[in-house]
Amino acid sequence: MTRINLLPPDYGKQAKTRRILILLGFIPVLILVGFGVHYLVKLDEKKIVLNDTANYEAKIKELQPIVDEMDRLAAKEEKMGKKIRAINSLSKGKHAMVHLFEEINSLLPENLWLKGFTKQEGKNSLSFSGTAMSNFEVAQIMIELMKSPYFDKVELKVIRETTVDQFKIKDFEVTCELKEVDEGV
Repeated sequence: MTRINLLPPDYGKQAKTRRILILLGFIPVLILVGFGVHYLVKLDEKKIVLNDTANYEAKIKELQPIVDEMDRLAAKEEKMGKKIRAINSLSKGKHAMVHLFEEINSLLPENLWLKGFTKQEGKNSLSFSGTAMSNFEVAQIMIELMKSPYFDKVELKVIRETTVDQFKIKDFEVTCELKEVDEGV
């Protein structure tokens, strides 16, 4: 069987050119469709994000009273912690002061009386003021303080002679520092 081509010789080239032009026309349409689909996907993602944000904001509003209560409790806990620390710091040295006063009482010679006792806050410095019948009692209390395991750097600051009811007495002031001693002593 023989084939005979009755079409003009340029017809095959024209058909090929026409197909290329049709394909080139569809490419921009396909690109526009692609952009449209991409835009719709992004628009849907935006709606999802906005919806999630609204849900989270609603949940935050719902939980806000709980957060406020937790903040209030945390502030109350901090305040109570400060009070507990203050109580602990006050009670920390209470046993030491009992031992200190027992020691001072045991060291007092006869004819010597203490009138004042001062401990400086934050320091281990003590100051005693008192009255004695003679210089001997003042010297005796200073010697006993120097021997004590509780005191260090004992110094006589002032000694004055005064007269009370025709008796000559000695008013004195002694300073010293507290040694670090275990409270269990």
